[in-house]
Amino acid sequence: MFDELKPLVVVLALALIVFALARPICLHFMEPQAFARRRNVWLGLTCAAFLAPNLWLFAVVALPLVYWAGRVDRHPTAVYLLLLLAVPPARLPIPMPLINQLFDLSNFRILELALLVPAAFRILGAGEARQRGLGNADLLVLAFGVLQLVLYMPYESVTNTMRRAFLFMLDTYALYFVFSRGAANREALRDTMCSFWLACAIVAPIAVFESLKGWLLFTGIPARWGVPNTFSWLFRGDSLRAQASVGHSLTMGYVLAIAFGFWLYLGSRLESKRSTWLVGIGLWLGLLAAYSRAPWLVAAWTGSIYMLASPAGRRGLLRAVIGLAVIGVPFLMTPQGARLVDTLPFIGTADQFNVDYRQQLATVSWQLIKLNPMFGSPFATNYMEDLRQGQGIIDIVNTYASVSLFYGLVGCALFVACFVYPLARCLRAVLSARGDDADAVNLGVGLAACMSGTLLMMATASFGNSFEQMSWVLAGLCSAYAAAMVAQPAAWADHAGYVPSGASPALREWR
Repeated sequence: MFDELKPLVVVLALALIVFALARPICLHFMEPQAFARRRNVWLGLTCAAFLAPNLWLFAVVALPLVYWAGRVDRHPTAVYLLLLLAVPPARLPIPMPLINQLFDLSNFRILELALLVPAAFRILGAGEARQRGLGNADLLVLAFGVLQLVLYMPYESVTNTMRRAFLFMLDTYALYFVFSRGAANREALRDTMCSFWLACAIVAPIAVFESLKGWLLFTGIPARWGVPNTFSWLFRGDSLRAQASVGHSLTMGYVLAIAFGFWLYLGSRLESKRSTWLVGIGLWLGLLAAYSRAPWLVAAWTGSIYMLASPAGRRGLLRAVIGLAVIGVPFLMTPQGARLVDTLPFIGTADQFNVDYRQQLATVSWQLIKLNPMFGSPFATNYMEDLRQGQGIIDIVNTYASVSLFYGLVGCALFVACFVYPLARCLRAVLSARGDDADAVNLGVGLAACMSGTLLMMATASFGNSFEQMSWVLAGLCSAYAAAMVAQPAAWADHAGYVPSGASPALREWR
């Protein structure tokens, strides 16, 4: 029993240290009561996950706790992102008489059912035209969902089609809808971004600990719940690839890269440049502990876009280059530095078979796409047996290839448009704000840089778990930023507790 509690003790110790150090920073972007309440809910969920003998008992604790947290908080989007990475993404089917199973239950679904769905109904009840109406981005997301349903209807039962329709609305559209409407002003966007940064600020030191000690702290949770993570113990060379609570080292690296992009904006709001640098270094240490090349590229891309396009970033670009040289050059002379170089993209030689596999996947995928170019084939994997790996899976580590294989180039075009259109709207809003509000420009550039980094990540990873969740979150946040800049300039009043003039009583209460 004590052995099972040891990882909980380590996680709580590291998390409490981060919460204490991060509190002064967080209070720049959220109210003290909100910070304390969210921290306590995070600690409660983490303890429940480590102590619960099964997922069902955890759900009994988590569902009312998450519902309460989302109901009393002015910004449910911030609560969602802080709790998104608290528990590993283990999932079990909910048994149901006559239809075999209802759907899989996981930490993501608990957050969606207990937090996002009630928030969506509160937004609809607020009575504002923009929140009720469907914009072009909404129509693109819904069109992609309808296409998925229609293409597979001939090959499945009506019950399964209904299940997939419900899960699309729950997992995808509800997520986009709440974030595109629930972060309607500067205060809400800052709070939401800060909450995700805080979640990743906890993940980063846990990742460093796992890499240094060779001990994955969260793997016991899914194993105890009956769904062990068979891909936990991954190595790059001789180094263990950390994953913390995210479930996979590649996904963990991605969320830390997005947190780094958020931090570039949040840090520009702080007076202490030392804190800005220390936090950035801490996130990069977590990134390095993942030993995942694609997230390193995403983080570098996101940082470069922000520094080149935002007023705050350009001021810090030279300092960033000098700081990287001062820290990086001596480190590369150490044995650890040589090991890191061996894992770098393009020049490293570690795990060369991964590069070869991706090249083979690209060749085979394109050959199959040409056979059914318009709408793909639901049986594409039947012709990809040569790509089956030692773990027994065919890992399509390219989201664009995966969507094209199963839904064709039409589906891929719709899928890409779901993210490119909000990105384009965000960039248009940034251009309209140039010269008038430097902070609004910095915020918009930060969101756009993270969205572009996500599009880059899709070329190197499967779409699922936290990667999928954050992709739709970023699409929603880009839409929220653009809508607020265009339709509600007053929503950018730079003070806490702002409510748009003329808002309905319901909206005022929800705010």
